[in-house]
Amino acid sequence: MAGVNWQEVATLLNLPYYPHYRGPFGQKGFITGDLEGQLVSVGPATVQRSAAVGILVHSPPITNAAELRAALETDLEVCQALLGKEARKAKMGSMLSIGREGVALVWPIGLRPPSAEKIATLARAVAAAVTRTVGELGQSCQRCGRSDAPIMLVNNTPLHLCNGCAETLRFAGSEAARAYAQKSPNLLLGLAFGIGAGIVGAVAWALVALLTERIFMILAVALGLFVGWAIHRGMGKFTWVGQVAAVLITLGSVLAGELLYIALLLVQDGIDFFRALLAVLLNLGIIFRESDTWVSLFFGLIGALYILYRYRPPRVGITVEPLESAPPAP
Repeated sequence: MAGVNWQEVATLLNLPYYPHYRGPFGQKGFITGDLEGQLVSVGPATVQRSAAVGILVHSPPITNAAELRAALETDLEVCQALLGKEARKAKMGSMLSIGREGVALVWPIGLRPPSAEKIATLARAVAAAVTRTVGELGQSCQRCGRSDAPIMLVNNTPLHLCNGCAETLRFAGSEAARAYAQKSPNLLLGLAFGIGAGIVGAVAWALVALLTERIFMILAVALGLFVGWAIHRGMGKFTWVGQVAAVLITLGSVLAGELLYIALLLVQDGIDFFRALLAVLLNLGIIFRESDTWVSLFFGLIGALYILYRYRPPRVGITVEPLESAPPAP
């Protein structure tokens, strides 16, 4: 983050600065160490593509998040660091996230970055307020409680972790990755589920359109979600064949729903159903030119692609490294 002297912030906090490693906020360069009884990380962050300062405080278990939020929003030092010397209360809103064992404050700073002294003051004030409310974390292992555990990076997040627990995490990550890789997808069942969902979705699309005399694009999205979910449910995990099938079945289902709706309109005018369906099929070109079918297909594709993203292969690997030997960020 241009304009912030992170080395100066680290000096003011009396904590080490690691300029070549990615921290918990995903940006290169961060400060971490024990501060005011908590394990604190400070570094650059982003909020909606805008520059921000990130402060992460690992703490003992938090049993009352509302109490801690109120304590932080009314803490004099925190308020003055954020808003100036006259401030007595700060509504932090989405800037502040409180989890089960930690607090994250992401402070948008715009085009005028705050001074190193102001960032250091805020970090120290937040850590002190957390300590007063929930107690000290100390330097014990955050998994087993063993004393004097070193700071290690767990997927870029600093934690106090003993060597035994670090090894357990590495093993758990590799086992999870191996289990997912060895899981055999059931392609036939996935296709059967997907086709069934497509047929149900097409019929539902046509009936809703017929009853309301309107076509709702949100139904196309829902149909894509339903088909993608059904294929994943049947397969157990997506392969590239399942992904292609999810897209094609979704598009076919949306198109079938539109054509069935038009055929049902002709049936209402007294035409036999099969003749109406044949007439629709023979006039596909006119239907595509004169209707919003392309738009419906597009929204159905959005639903299917979201499901593909939602059920993408999980990131199950766990990287655990002593902080001093962690590899530089690419």
